[in-house]
Amino acid sequence: MRFLKSFSIILLIIVGINTTAQSQTPDSVTLEVLKIMNEKLSRTDQLAILDYVLKSEFDLQYEVSMVMENMDEKEREDVLLHVMRKANIPIKPKGEHAEIYWKEVEYTFDNVPSGRKYSHVFEFENIGKIPFKIEDISSSCGCTLADMPNNMLMPGETSSLTVTFDATRKSRGEYTEFVTITGNTFPRKAVLIVYANIR
Repeated sequence: MRFLKSFSIILLIIVGINTTAQSQTPDSVTLEVLKIMNEKLSRTDQLAILDYVLKSEFDLQYEVSMVMENMDEKEREDVLLHVMRKANIPIKPKGEHAEIYWKEVEYTFDNVPSGRKYSHVFEFENIGKIPFKIEDISSSCGCTLADMPNNMLMPGETSSLTVTFDATRKSRGEYTEFVTITGNTFPRKAVLIVYANIR
């Protein structure tokens, strides 16, 4: 009995989908089919029926390519880098990029009183073969500011970036802020992390 019921549901769904495919308009049969699919079948069964009726399997590569076609170049680069990192695939840059060595990328203002501003200097060196050009510096909130003498660093040169954490309006607690440096490196962004433990 259960088999006949399931078979009847599937048959009704197939007839409804074929009817919809021919007419291209949502009619009462289509609405009933969709209602039955949602109430009686799991998502897996729904997809299996659609694949059968449409005579096609889900093509992940095609679907991803369609999504990425609607992204700009920067968005596609970010998605590609994320996927390659997840897959543990070495990422090779295209063209020439500056190479920067940061002496440190994290710093903690530990057990400091509120009501003051605290600064730390992050030092770095251009160890690559082309000049390092900083395009943008941004922070995760207005309480953290970054200041650097210039935005161009020649190969072999060293420089520093001063990050200031403003605790004048901060209450007791722990804070984590990020400073993002965008430039002609690979990847294009470097992130400095500032921790603050305000007593």
